[in-house]
Amino acid sequence: MQGLDLPWYAVLDVAVHAALLGWGQWTQARQALLDSLRERALRAENEQGRRVAEARTLERTKMAREMHDVLAHRLSLLATYAGALEYRPDSSPEKLAQAAPSARPNRCRRQPAGRRTGSCRKG
Repeated sequence: MQGLDLPWYAVLDVAVHAALLGWGQWTQARQALLDSLRERALRAENEQGRRVAEARTLERTKMAREMHDVLAHRLSLLATYAGALEYRPDSSPEKLAQAAPSARPNRCRRQPAGRRTGSCRKG
């Protein structure tokens, strides 16, 4: 047994090179896939962060509008009560002082549920 002939060496050399080439291609493809997945995950995280920020802004805007509406309502009630007190300029100061606090309990009842201030809570 003298070893392999030249054609067998050529076949073995081609097979080894083909295996190495295939392994290199597979490694490159795997790395490209991993890079692609990392990039997609990063984009998804950024998109999620953007959505959360947008939702926060929307909720804050909604709360600000609601607070503005409540404040505007309270101010219009205050103007109504002041106008009602001015309606009777011929009343005595005692009667006006007696009528002024009558509007105060109404402010707690007219507030939306869950929006009551500490001064309206009992206990």
